[in-house]
Amino acid sequence: MDLYSSVEVLEERLCQFEQLTRKEVWGFRRYFKVDLALDGSFKFERDYEKIDGFDRDCGFFGLLTNTVLSSGEVLSVYRQRVVLEKGFDDLKNYLDMRRLRTCIQQQSLLSRVVECAIIIIASSDVVKIS
Repeated sequence: MDLYSSVEVLEERLCQFEQLTRKEVWGFRRYFKVDLALDGSFKFERDYEKIDGFDRDCGFFGLLTNTVLSSGEVLSVYRQRVVLEKGFDDLKNYLDMRRLRTCIQQQSLLSRVVECAIIIIASSDVVKIS
């Protein structure tokens, strides 16, 4: 599906709502200017500057590496990273896990290690259930 078809689909979905929450509005602000009232009612219009910007950059990105790899190897590593991050995100959502808040940098590192351990343990349980 191309960019303009995606915008049309989102616009159709947006037209189906009578009210929106602030969280729901966030998903539409990528392509639309949305004015949300306190009662949840809203008005919207396409944000052509953003749409044109996405259209101009659509499908292009750069990957930089500090090692000597072929373009195929770089893309393979990138795809593996994306799959891994998606897996962690799915597990965090499955566990309804929010970010652990800490005040000291060493505690932040420890909280990340704890999050990873919880996700690994939970993933083994999910795999057993599946």
